[in-house]
Amino acid sequence: FPVTILPRRSVNRGVLQIVDTFGIQTSYIDSNVVTDSAVYTYSVMALDSCVSNSSGWTSPHNNIHILKYFDYCNKRLFITFNPYINWAGGVLQYKVYRSSNMGAFSVIATINDTVFVDSSVANNNYYRYRIVAVENGGNTLESQSDTLDLMFFPIRGPRIYSVSKSATDAIVTGKQIGRAHV
Repeated sequence: FPVTILPRRSVNRGVLQIVDTFGIQTSYIDSNVVTDSAVYTYSVMALDSCVSNSSGWTSPHNNIHILKYFDYCNKRLFITFNPYINWAGGVLQYKVYRSSNMGAFSVIATINDTVFVDSSVANNNYYRYRIVAVENGGNTLESQSDTLDLMFFPIRGPRIYSVSKSATDAIVTGKQIGRAHV
């Protein structure tokens, strides 16, 4: 039966390393990577059952890795991600999907950049995000990112304490915290 060879390269290593071989199938899940911390590049080659004819290596393709930054004061979430590369026609657009409180994912934006700002996050809500790259070229190919899971908590303002001084004790809101040097 035909054999498919799958090599992988992480950002930190410049050489593709063969991670698996498998038979007839059209998809593969690499469970030996941590996609929330790195970008990986893959290429594929198919061989016939006699291992005498091959398809040649495909162009390398990479996963989409999401990073986040919270602006708690203005209740905004900044999402950045690496661009998807190596489609002949490039990327037409990126779709930003979000799920709120374990609901279904839905498209909340279509963008052409690798940065998205979500200003509609609300306190005490659980959000999940995915980015989907859409190929430019009419082939309807898509590549999906890892999933970003997060809980948006409110930021608490500073607490104001009154400080007073009695004869020899420092007192903060009625609680003695130590001896004062007068």
